[in-house]
Amino acid sequence: MNQKAHKKDIDLTDKLKEEIPYIILYAVGNLKLAYDRGDLLESPNSKRLVQQLRRESDNVMAFLAECVSIVPGNRFKKKDVYDSYKAYCTYMSDPNPVGVREFYVTALERGLIERKHHGYDCFVDIEVTLPQ
Repeated sequence: MNQKAHKKDIDLTDKLKEEIPYIILYAVGNLKLAYDRGDLLESPNSKRLVQQLRRESDNVMAFLAECVSIVPGNRFKKKDVYDSYKAYCTYMSDPNPVGVREFYVTALERGLIERKHHGYDCFVDIEVTLPQ
């Protein structure tokens, strides 16, 4: 057999660093193709963990998931729901509640419905229960 000894490429690290953007672009592009083809599936556990991560990183979502339930016919003043959210943040030792406008926008994005009732802005069809 006729094998030549390989010389060590002392510049290999630098050469690879130059290729990183292309490698990432290639990998992400092919990952998207696989996803679009339906080759990648989310397991139920993966979905559960993503939801948990979202709750842990989004205190509005955590509040809605843990303290707000659907009860047709109920209504709460938006201000009271926001005050309950701030109390929830205090209870959970979360020093960073979002401002009132961001809370309202996020709550609406998450599916709460707002209506006027006797001149008050309300969220309808919900029940708010804070942890004991």
